[in-house]
Amino acid sequence: MILLVLASILKFMLIYERVLNKFIMLSATSKRLPVKKMTDNIVLGNYFSQIITLSTVPLQVLLSVWSTLVANLTILTGMLVFISILLVASNDLSGVVLIYVNTYN
Repeated sequence: MILLVLASILKFMLIYERVLNKFIMLSATSKRLPVKKMTDNIVLGNYFSQIITLSTVPLQVLLSVWSTLVANLTILTGMLVFISILLVASNDLSGVVLIYVNTYN
């Protein structure tokens, strides 16, 4: 377990070092080829897009839970309305209650 934690920390430090290197290379004035500057821009763009994607995951989870709740409440409301209409339309209320109790048990 300790080795896994240490490996994760080392991996994070290496990625962080590369991103900082790209920032420094973009901000420092040096004679670099345009292709290298373009690759630095691409790497930083991908890095920021990954951060934005990961930051929206909690919002996506909340919206997914919300849509599930709304769908279930809609189905429940529809069932309650249907059962209420059947109860009002039935001539024999004791028969409906008897079917409900038998279904419940």
